Amino acid sequence: MIEEISIIYRNITVWCFSVGIAGFIFSKSMGYVNYKIRKAVLLLDLIISIISFSIGFYFIISLILTLDTGLPIYITLDLTIILVFISVGLYNQKFSKEIWSTSWWIWIFIPIVNFSLIWKGLSVLDGMTVELITLFNQFEINGSFILSIIIASVMFYPAILYKIKKFYKYAFLVVWLESIPLWIWLSWNLFSIFPFSMVLNPLFIVGLTLISLLPLIYQLKLWIPCQKTKYQAIVIN
Repeated sequence: MIEEISIIYRNITVWCFSVGIAGFIFSKSMGYVNYKIRKAVLLLDLIISIISFSIGFYFIISLILTLDTGLPIYITLDLTIILVFISVGLYNQKFSKEIWSTSWWIWIFIPIVNFSLIWKGLSVLDGMTVELITLFNQFEINGSFILSIIIASVMFYPAILYKIKKFYKYAFLVVWLESIPLWIWLSWNLFSIFPFSMVLNPLFIVGLTLISLLPLIYQLKLWIPCQKTKYQAIVIN
C-alpha cells in the first residue's frame, strides 16, 4: 500500500514538473503567432504552467523538509511569486522594466508570505533574551516577533516607493513607531543586570528613538530653520 502511494506521488510530481516546464517552453515559442490568438492562448498556458510547476515543487520540497509542514508551503509560495514575475516577461515577450510596472502589486504578497519564515528564523533570539510582555498569560511578545514585523514592514517599501511614493513618509513613520517596542526590549536585555538600569533604560530608549527619527526629520526638512524667501526680502527692503 505504501509503495503504491509512493508511485502515485512520484508520478504526480513528474507529471506536474513536465507540464510546467513544457508550458514555459511553449510560451517562449509563441512570439510568431497572431497577436490576438497569442494573448489568449499564452495567458491560459502560463497559468497552467505556474500551477503545475508549483505543485510539483511542493511535492519535492515536502519530501525534503518532512519535519516542518508549513515551511514547504511558504517556500512554494515564494517560488510561485517568482514564476509570476517571469511569466509576465514571457507574456510580453520581453524582459524589461515593464515586468515591474505591470506586476508591482504582486510584491505586496512577499512580506505577508515570508513573515512566518522570518519569525521562525529569528526565534533563536528568544532563548537568549527575555520577552517584552505577555498578553492574557498566553501570548508572549518577544524580540523576534517585533523584529519580524519591522522587517516585513520594510519589505513593503519597493511597492510603496513605486506606486504611492507620496505616502512614503507615513510608511517610514509606521516603521519608526514599530521600532519603539524594539528599543524597549533591547534596553531590558542590555541593562537589566546593571544597578542603574532604571536610569539607563529610559536614556537608551529615548536616545535610539530620537536617532531613528532623524531620517524622517531630514526628509521633511524640519531641521532647517525658518528663512525668509526672496519675495519677502524684497518686500521688506
